[in-house]
Amino acid sequence: MGEIHLAIGLGIAAMIAGFSTSFITASLLIERMKKAYHRETLDQYLKSITRYRLLIIDEIGYHPFDSEAGYCIFHVISRRYERSSTILTSNESYGEWGEIFQDQVIATAILDRLWQHCVTVNIRGESYQLKER
Repeated sequence: MGEIHLAIGLGIAAMIAGFSTSFITASLLIERMKKAYHRETLDQYLKSITRYRLLIIDEIGYHPFDSEAGYCIFHVISRRYERSSTILTSNESYGEWGEIFQDQVIATAILDRLWQHCVTVNIRGESYQLKER
């Protein structure tokens, strides 16, 4: 519904302003974190993700997550908390994040850190992509 276009536009503006920026889908981020964990390089990977002034994580809740996924996202948000900016895109409401992460406690912990210093943009209406079809 336009959330990714808005996130990309903000990312481009951040890069033009000189801020290091990275974009990744939630599923790819989780996959990379799991691999890093099994290789015992998770801390190194988290440091690499933390160095960006802006991190855009796309598609929270687009694909179902397993129980480890919530912990992966939590670690990223915790590492970046009050140090750098993070944009999350999702087509799900905050109330559904417990189901997305299969763990209400971890979803609440993630949201607590996000809500502390966040701006929420709620886009309603038809999907732009579907409108063109």
